[in-house]
Order: sequence, then structure tokens, then C-alpha cells
Amino acid sequence: MLLSKKRQSRRALALWLGVMVLVVMFTTGVAYLILYSELFKVADFEIEGVRLENNKRTVMSALAMQNIHSRAVLGILGDDNTLFWALGEKDEAVNRHILPTVGKVQIDVNLLKRSVHIAIEEKQLFGVICASENECYGFDESGFVFARAPRVEGSLIVKIEDPNERPLVLGEMFLSRPHWLRNMFDVLNTVEESGLPLTALVLRDLQLQEWEATLPSGLVLYFDFNNVPEDLNAVLASLGEQVNFSRLKYLDFRVPNRIYYK
Repeated sequence: MLLSKKRQSRRALALWLGVMVLVVMFTTGVAYLILYSELFKVADFEIEGVRLENNKRTVMSALAMQNIHSRAVLGILGDDNTLFWALGEKDEAVNRHILPTVGKVQIDVNLLKRSVHIAIEEKQLFGVICASENECYGFDESGFVFARAPRVEGSLIVKIEDPNERPLVLGEMFLSRPHWLRNMFDVLNTVEESGLPLTALVLRDLQLQEWEATLPSGLVLYFDFNNVPEDLNAVLASLGEQVNFSRLKYLDFRVPNRIYYK
């Protein structure tokens, strides 16, 4: 009876060891296929929407680091593995500080064809902000600063002067509070719709939370970042009928529901 139990124990141990060997062999085989065989190696890698070749390598590296940051285990696969891209982030915006010019990213992976296609949508220039004569930056419609830019002249591109002696950071909004940007752009759109051209935009002392816009006649419009004047379009049209703008120095809209002029 005792020998029979020993035999059963040995058989169970042998069976357990056999199963473990099979599991290890299977796991090793799968790991080999994934890591070392050509089955998951990227055969065709394409990045679309990036203008400069150097930027393509930067985009690829940034996206790879983003994948590893979100799922550290992907670092074992490497960016030449289709599973690395298939299991990573596919449509998330990249770190705006690393790639400030990139707006949106779409990654498509075909495991059968071993192809990876990355479509980049770069940010579109909405305006230029200048902190000094030689320090100008382009920003998009959301106010994010994304690239160095030349000093522009004319009315085709929005140009803002910033005399506040502060650094403009790529990947950051040029105003720290999003509602300031929304209010400022709302006012600019309304003034544009009213048919009044603007020759200059200036961010005044940011501690005062004020900005100004200048018309070709030299008339200065003062605004508060926290306030969008009600019915601004109608107010400007009405004032234009009652007052000769060329004879005024300024229109002050900084106080809600009040207009001051001189």
C-alpha cells in the first residue's frame, strides 16, 4: 500500500514536471517568435505628414518613448516590432513639449503585412507672437506656441506684441489661462466681422489682465482678458455712426457694461 502511494506521488510529480516543461517550451517558443523571428518584425514603416526627414526620426522616437511610458513592458519588444505599435497608443496626441508642431497622430498597424503607417497632422499657423524684435513664435488656433517664426508684417496673419519680458515656451499657451485666450479670440473675431481692420495687438501688463488693439486710424481699443463686451459688433457699428473714429484716441471696454472714450 505504501509503495502504491509512492508510485502515485512519483507519477503526479512526473506529470507536473512534464506539464511545466511543456509550458516552458511553449512560452520560450512564443517569446522567440515574438522577439527574434521575422513574423512580427516591421517590414514597412511609413510616416506621413511630416515635412522634414529629420523630423520623421524625431516623431518616431517620441512616439516610441510615449508607448514605453504608457506600458513599460513594450520596451522589451522594441520599436521594430509590429506588436510594439499595435499594443501602444494609436491615436493620442504626442507630448507637446517634445513635438510642439504635431497636432494629431493616427497609427495604423497591419500585422499580416508587417506594416506600420503613422499619419501626422501638424499644427496650422494662426498667428505670430513676438516677445522682442528677434524672438517671434507661431501659435495655433488654441494659442499653443509651436515653432520659431520670422517677424511678420501686414494684416493676413495675426501678430501680437508681448512686452512682458517673459519666456515663451514651445508647447505651452502664450497666455496661462485658457479662458483669457477664448475671450481674446472671441473679441478678435467680432472686430473682424465688424469690418474694422487691426494693425497692432499688444498684451499689456499681464498683472493688469489687459490687452489692446489698434485700428489703422490710430484708435486704440482696450479690453480685459476676463471680459467679452456684450453685443460688441452692434456697439462698434453704433459708435461708428455716432462718432468719427479718426478723431478718437481710444475706446475702453475694460469695465463690463461700460464704454469710455476720448
